Amino acid sequence: MAVKKAQKKSTTPLWPFIVGAAVILIALVVVAVLSLRIAPQEHDFIKNVPQTATELVYNDILSQPFVSTNVTVLGVRLGDNEETVFAALGQASPVEKFDFGQIQNWHYKTDPSMNESAVVYHFEDGVVTRISWGRSLNSYLQGNSTVGLEKEDIYATQGAPERAYDIPFGRFLVYNNAGLEVYLDRYGINQYALVMPNRRLPSTTPVQENKTQHTVLEVTLPALLSDTTTSCDYPTEAMNLASGECKEFASYCDKPDHWVEVNNCKQQKRILP
Repeated sequence: MAVKKAQKKSTTPLWPFIVGAAVILIALVVVAVLSLRIAPQEHDFIKNVPQTATELVYNDILSQPFVSTNVTVLGVRLGDNEETVFAALGQASPVEKFDFGQIQNWHYKTDPSMNESAVVYHFEDGVVTRISWGRSLNSYLQGNSTVGLEKEDIYATQGAPERAYDIPFGRFLVYNNAGLEVYLDRYGINQYALVMPNRRLPSTTPVQENKTQHTVLEVTLPALLSDTTTSCDYPTEAMNLASGECKEFASYCDKPDHWVEVNNCKQQKRILP
């Protein structure tokens, strides 16, 4: 009687599958960790910004008439103090401190590896007096509020500036009634800045506009416009940004801290939010 030999069942080792699954799992964990470390740095930059009709990252502010004191940039407006800015955006990096006038520049970047700051808040005596933004904020902006457009684009919406100055490697436009500064280089607009409107401007050749070509002609710049270039020899009108009080002092040097020089108290009061 023939006896059938018991056939051995062929078994495939399980360890290669286990090792492969473990490698894939480790790779997924590494990718997830890196995503958590990198992605929120950009997302957190604006995720808590209130969605209002005057917030720059949600509205094309520069495509319409506006006044700088009504606009917020990442939830911060002109006149806010250091505590308010820190609460809204966290620690700035870097922070520039100057030896005169309690002046600081707080830099915020969308990408920490980049040299260019997205937004810079300029503080004088502890309050924000200038908010600048550059190209690296463009991914959050729209329309004429983006950086890199041509001069004609800002002329089309805001008209000709009240003042224009030649500066090294470019031109500097001042819309004093709106409280807007525009910096131009050979590639176009490379930076915007919100400042207090109706400030005292340095005397210079008035803007002369060719209305057909929208160009600014015959403009000179004795020195770059600076809020810190002041004199104790003339009366100064100034506003307390916290209370809204505005009055004239005997000189700039008599102006208390946290007060910002303005051109006209009556006109300034009408534009406050």
